[in-house]
Amino acid sequence: MLDSLPDSTVLLSDGRQQLDRAALAAGLERIRAALKGRAMPAAPVGILADNSPEWLMIDLATQKLGLTLVPLPLFFTPQQWLHVIAQSGIGALFCADPAQGAALGFGAARDCGGPLALCEAREAPPAAALDLRRHLCLLSFAVLLENIAGPYTALLSGATTICPPLAETGMRGASGFDAAPWCAT
Repeated sequence: MLDSLPDSTVLLSDGRQQLDRAALAAGLERIRAALKGRAMPAAPVGILADNSPEWLMIDLATQKLGLTLVPLPLFFTPQQWLHVIAQSGIGALFCADPAQGAALGFGAARDCGGPLALCEAREAPPAAALDLRRHLCLLSFAVLLENIAGPYTALLSGATTICPPLAETGMRGASGFDAAPWCAT
């Protein structure tokens, strides 16, 4: 992927640091090495951090290694983070504050040479069991959340995806909803 990109063009920037192709490649290799050196190298990886070039490099590195990256939104509560961690089987967490990682059940942080530390799970995470049998699509497929959390998850789980036209679900444009189709059944 990087080979087709120009050598000297700034590819990632946060206003303070600028990464060209060589710096991006070095960052990706640093992150890949940290991920491969984990006690559970195949387990999903979490990330609890603000937007940054490092966040995107972690995303690219996990994709390259075929690992699942589970973003933990900063606006979630600690209880919501713990739920996502338990349900997804995250084995390691990239975070800016290792104390926060420890509070979520992760052990000592490993310095990966960037602003985010990699904290490993103290014990093997429980296997994530998704017993999904059917998914009813109620949002437009143009909404990325519907694609990721809906039909693709169902398809990859071997579940049935039910995708009626939006008019049949009661959706009316971007913000309208007509409950009549649901009340008639």
